[in-house]
Amino acid sequence: MSQCKQTNVKLLSIGKAIESTTDAIAIIDITGQSVYHNTAFINLLEYTVEQLIMVGGFLVLYSNLTDDPSIFLTLRSGGSWQGEITIHSRLGRTMQIALCVDVIRDETEQIIGFI
Repeated sequence: MSQCKQTNVKLLSIGKAIESTTDAIAIIDITGQSVYHNTAFINLLEYTVEQLIMVGGFLVLYSNLTDDPSIFLTLRSGGSWQGEITIHSRLGRTMQIALCVDVIRDETEQIIGFI
């Protein structure tokens, strides 16, 4: 099997794993705009990527995200952040969730997004 085919098979496997997990997974770019949500994210928070873009981006989900500057400081420095926060679904449900955020870097090690 060629290198390209092997890479495609691996990517498809990763995609299937992300879609089948019960954990809500989202990817946002460096500006906070939504790039991807798995099915569990959509089911939990009732937003598609397109809907989140229309309402101004990923940060609208969080009521107290700006109350804790350690989240932004940790992520800007390239670290990972974990904790509990309050989040709102599109239909107005308020939930306490355990959130884990990691940075995504490009080939030059620049931060280009978050997962």
